[in-house]
Amino acid sequence: MSAGSISRRVGWWLGFVGAFIAAGPVALAGEQSAPPGDNATPATPPAPDKAAGAKPGAEGVAEKTPEEAAGEDVMREAFERLSRPRGAKTRPEELVPPTPDLKGKVIETGRGRHAVRKLTDIAYHEGADAHPTKHRLDLFLPEGLKAGLPTVIFIHGGGWMSGDKRMYGNVGKAFAREGFATVLISYRLSPEVLHPEHARDCARAVAFVVKNIGRFGGDGKHFFLTGHSAGGHLTALLATNRRFLKEQGLTGEEITAAAPLSGVYRVAMNLFGAFGTDREVMQDASPMRHVSREVCPMRLFVGDNDYPSLIPDAKVFHEQLVAAGADARLTTVKNRNHLSLVMRIGMTGDETTAAMLAFFRSFLPADSPAQPAARANEEEF
Repeated sequence: MSAGSISRRVGWWLGFVGAFIAAGPVALAGEQSAPPGDNATPATPPAPDKAAGAKPGAEGVAEKTPEEAAGEDVMREAFERLSRPRGAKTRPEELVPPTPDLKGKVIETGRGRHAVRKLTDIAYHEGADAHPTKHRLDLFLPEGLKAGLPTVIFIHGGGWMSGDKRMYGNVGKAFAREGFATVLISYRLSPEVLHPEHARDCARAVAFVVKNIGRFGGDGKHFFLTGHSAGGHLTALLATNRRFLKEQGLTGEEITAAAPLSGVYRVAMNLFGAFGTDREVMQDASPMRHVSREVCPMRLFVGDNDYPSLIPDAKVFHEQLVAAGADARLTTVKNRNHLSLVMRIGMTGDETTAAMLAFFRSFLPADSPAQPAARANEEEF
């Protein structure tokens, strides 16, 4: 599905959702702060705000207003339609388990430095509790490169209750054609599961990739985690709270760097029914809660026309990371909204693509297959 097609099909709901994806902007003490000394301590995450007009509910959590509930229904319906394969009348959860394609096929030639081969529906979790379609990942590989590939892992968005890896082929192709093994993962969604199961599934996928990417040419040393919207939240949560990766037999240090896009960093209400009503659970789901000096290098991205609550929260999260002594940077991309920030990845001249490539490549050796080719006339993003 093309970026233009997706933009046309979901553009009508963009105006509904901005007020509902977080409890509201937090007060800022000032502009982005400079890195402090080694003895600096992280700032305490701001107290959650109550949505305007909301009434207190269970455990002191603000109940959704009718407008909020309606907005969530609109977004859920849109993402469920987008998640269905063309011509399908059932949800992905109702489909017969797909047959993994471990040989793959070349899906793109003529752009970037490499043709791209796509391997689909690889199971990253198996067993009695494995989901037939959601515990799957797609792998995009630069054709002709057999070893030494750094790896990008992308987590899709959709409000924790919709979306699918199949919607973001542009991301897979964008980084694979630049020399990265690129993984798009799916995970179980609400209301079937609640937090922390989304994060647990993503950690399972990361662990599978870390342990198996060598079979597909990965260098096994450089893993870059990224995701958009709810996937940005999950990216930041895995990067700040190593508990999820440790549950899967990793240390958390395997992640070289992280790049959340339009992420949610403060969970102050039961967003889209994905977090339940326990306030402690919500706070523990907030990446702001787990800021420390040990967090991997992180570059945050947000559109200048993104949802209003996400822009100041990204600034606060960035300031807290810097105050804790972590290596963090915030990029506000011009002329981008919540959707176009991710759907334009891979397009010629896209600022987000160029910045992400430069960030990831800064951690790679000079002889990495993902470093730019030494051709003066090579087309750059």
